[in-house]
Amino acid sequence: MWLERWRARRRLGRVFSQLDGQELDRALADVGMSRADMSTLFRKSGGHRRLMGRMMAHYGVDHDTAAPKYWAALRDAERVCAECRTRGRCKRWFAWGRANDAPRIFCPNADLFDEVARDQSA
Repeated sequence: MWLERWRARRRLGRVFSQLDGQELDRALADVGMSRADMSTLFRKSGGHRRLMGRMMAHYGVDHDTAAPKYWAALRDAERVCAECRTRGRCKRWFAWGRANDAPRIFCPNADLFDEVARDQSA
């Protein structure tokens, strides 16, 4: 499975490399992205998204209803999650069964998820 994902990312990279700067910017803009978002496309793309989804669920965030209103904030949160240095701690916390509210201490997106959850419940 990892080999298939690697090959798909490699093919996508080849397609992007054939575009000039303006074409690349237009193609990314069509899907609501910029060049800055490219790093999360190619770096550790699956793992951090799964963890972020699990963390959002822990906070009670419904992604489908939150996405339209908080699109930019969630996109930034996804980028933060991709670059997060405490991902190992996050994984261990989920493995231990989420027995406490420790993410407030180590998750850089905890405040955002808490805010979105409060807004959704109002």
